[in-house]
Amino acid sequence: TLFPYTTLFRSISGISQAFGFRGHKGLLLRRSRKKGIKVYMSLALHKGCRVNETARYIQMVVRNLLLSLTDETIYGIDVTITDIVD
Repeated sequence: TLFPYTTLFRSISGISQAFGFRGHKGLLLRRSRKKGIKVYMSLALHKGCRVNETARYIQMVVRNLLLSLTDETIYGIDVTITDIVD
């Protein structure tokens, strides 16, 4: 059942590279004076894990951590799953 996910991620990566876009790897934080902080994360998950639930959980944990460290608005947390590993 993971074949479509793997194919999708490789397709997205290939399309991005074809248009000259480079994806971030790891963690990227952007701060806008008007909007606040936006977080971009890319990560690999283990085969068999629930992708949607895991991504939502990561968003929740990151949001709670940032809210405990700063008073700034968190206006987005984008989690990109780049690979499925054994």
